[in-house]
Amino acid sequence: MGKCFVKEKQAAILLLAILAYYLLLKWLRFSVEYQSIITTLFWLLIAAYTYFCDKPKQHSKLKFTEFYLLLMLVCAVLYLISYFLIGTIDGFGLNIYDTSFTGIVKNLVILGLAVVLKEWVRSFLINSVQKRFAMLFGVFIVLIFSFAEVNLETFTKLRTIEDWLSYISKNVLPVVFFHIFTTFAAYILGFYGTVIYATLTKLPIWVVRILPNFRWITLLLVGALMPMLFTIVLRSISKRKAVRGKRQEMKQASPYSWIATAVVAILTVWFALGIFPVFPTAIISNSMKPDVSRGDIVLIHKVEFNTLEEQDVILYELDNIQVFHRIVKVEYAQGVKQFIMKGDNNQHADPKPVHAEQILGKHIATIPYIGWPGVMLQQSGGDVQVETGLAEPTLLDKLASKYIENQTNKTDGEGKGD
Repeated sequence: MGKCFVKEKQAAILLLAILAYYLLLKWLRFSVEYQSIITTLFWLLIAAYTYFCDKPKQHSKLKFTEFYLLLMLVCAVLYLISYFLIGTIDGFGLNIYDTSFTGIVKNLVILGLAVVLKEWVRSFLINSVQKRFAMLFGVFIVLIFSFAEVNLETFTKLRTIEDWLSYISKNVLPVVFFHIFTTFAAYILGFYGTVIYATLTKLPIWVVRILPNFRWITLLLVGALMPMLFTIVLRSISKRKAVRGKRQEMKQASPYSWIATAVVAILTVWFALGIFPVFPTAIISNSMKPDVSRGDIVLIHKVEFNTLEEQDVILYELDNIQVFHRIVKVEYAQGVKQFIMKGDNNQHADPKPVHAEQILGKHIATIPYIGWPGVMLQQSGGDVQVETGLAEPTLLDKLASKYIENQTNKTDGEGKGD
């Protein structure tokens, strides 16, 4: 019986060695530069050992054809497009890595080589065990590889649920879903399939000076949701191939439709995040009743400031708060056009006039009720979108009203707030 599980024991020992190395690394605390070099040498040692072992047979019967090359390239490109497009919403910041010419060369040689070696080892581990153990070892690969990239010391210092939620969403879940997809890709397509996606998606970190500075919710959508969609697409293709078994039927099934499905899903995410000229937002107060109520979704169209006129309903920013109210008056102060705003259900106008740079867009449609999940998410500790309201006041409404009242006092009679 012992001989039957030789490869499983070998894979288990390698996984334990990887876990032990990263535990030791977190305890010794080398500088970042030395840690990168030592880690690359470690993966080189592990990869060299696996290279001289018996080459495992790939569990999946799929061959890495041009189609699967295209599929992994499309997944990587869609990820990168989403990564930088959403950065235009959340803003950008400086890369912590050295992006000088010398720094880029070092990053590609040291960090890039480490990624390639890691994917080689991943493919070896998932394909060397018997098929019935592949799921179990896949889980351990995901957990151990994710552990290697997560800073647990920072996590233990967090004190509030909001901090934990933010840290998990930004630093844990994207890593876990990345390794779920790459481990599944290694199982289905082998080394070449996973290394394409892993290297291309990591490339901007090594070479680009300015990177997106994500909020936790958008990073969760990009870093976790997209790899999950890619995993579903790849699984669907491989499952259909396994069931039908004939290459001719696979061609008739038009597998490119699965790429189209992924593209549509990602376009939906982009729409929700406001990349397109029309974007949705959830309403969390009743200040615009009866036309728009708490929990509704409103569609906002990005328009030119000069096209807006009295009675238009717009979304604008007031000191990092998004407000959804109606234009009740158009004024000019020293020749500059400005709007006086008021919620239909409010007693008083908003405390300050609204100027061009504050406008996010014009209301064009309302979808009732379906915004409640977003409202609950915002209340549970996310980036809160607040607007003022009086009817059926919630805690957020009361806080917003108090804020408006304080702003009104500061403006010395420029306008009366809620």
